[in-house]
Amino acid sequence: MKEQLANQQSERVLRSQATFFGAEVGDLADLGSDKVACCGIFCDHFGSGEPGGRFFARQLRYCSSDAWTRSALSIDADNIVDVGDLNVYPLEPVRLGDVLREQVGQIVKTGARPFIASGGYGLTPAIIAGVSDAVDSSELEVIRLSRFRDRDDADPDGPLVVPRSEASSRLVHVLEGREQSLQWFPNCGAVLHDGGHSSDKGPCFLSVDADILAPIYGDAGNYGGLGGDRPGDAQGLADHFRGRQIVGVEMTGHLPSFELHGRALTNFTVAICASLVDMLRGVRQ
Repeated sequence: MKEQLANQQSERVLRSQATFFGAEVGDLADLGSDKVACCGIFCDHFGSGEPGGRFFARQLRYCSSDAWTRSALSIDADNIVDVGDLNVYPLEPVRLGDVLREQVGQIVKTGARPFIASGGYGLTPAIIAGVSDAVDSSELEVIRLSRFRDRDDADPDGPLVVPRSEASSRLVHVLEGREQSLQWFPNCGAVLHDGGHSSDKGPCFLSVDADILAPIYGDAGNYGGLGGDRPGDAQGLADHFRGRQIVGVEMTGHLPSFELHGRALTNFTVAICASLVDMLRGVRQ
């Protein structure tokens, strides 16, 4: 019996660490124009609803690295690098905004396209500031999908991270006041029917909030009324934007819970993220 137990123990293999879509872990030296750099932001201090978004990146790694889930989604890890979570200083808004800007800028300057599992939309102005440091900021556009406009007044000279309700206004400041460079859509249908293509050649950053999904498909912590998109609708965004110079994508708003039902809801968001990452793999500088 002891010999049998010893043999069983010797055959045990530790499960490999969870990464985005089973990708290899890397850093800036591993990035280039053929890569998608997946990263997380463990911070949800600037949301306007329930906390929990900081756990999104962790749960996305757990679910998307599962072999069965990856097989079901037909996604592989080719040209994807997990660069870890970005450094954050949640209690120091000015420092947090500056360090997020610097890190995102470093990623984009390698030629890689970042996919960011973000803890909240209030961080997005800092992300876009980093992108604009690395591309032609005069042509940069941001397309935002969310049920909420988040256009409360924001201090144009304040921190780059703000309460969610002020994020769109602060984002316009980052875009040098170009209102037309921030396009807002309340659902996927509005994008597919109305365009989201004010420029077919300039660099574009895509921001997708989980609050566009119907409640049966996810919990974003903000009740947006009845209705909402299906995961398949959001996955269709990838086909819509293929051919555009998408320089980065973020997914925000998903509040993962950790029981079986919560994992099922996270898997809907995993499917959306997988389609967006696959779209980024087809983008070349």
